[in-house]
Amino acid sequence: MARMLTPLVEVTAPDGTSAVWAAIAIPYKEAVAAVKKVVPPGHFTELSIRKFPVGLKIAGALPGEVMRVE
Repeated sequence: MARMLTPLVEVTAPDGTSAVWAAIAIPYKEAVAAVKKVVPPGHFTELSIRKFPVGLKIAGALPGEVMRVE
């Protein structure tokens, strides 16, 4: 059985604050584009080098969904 990886995307707002977003069951090459659709224009998005913590589950997350990780 293949393991589903969750890419993390770092989003930096124009004021310098940053947040991490998870792209649930979205391929790495499509993760940044998926997050850009959700965040306001003017925010800088890039694929994070961080790994999604093993064992951490996001309740109610569906494949293809993008959500902020806090």
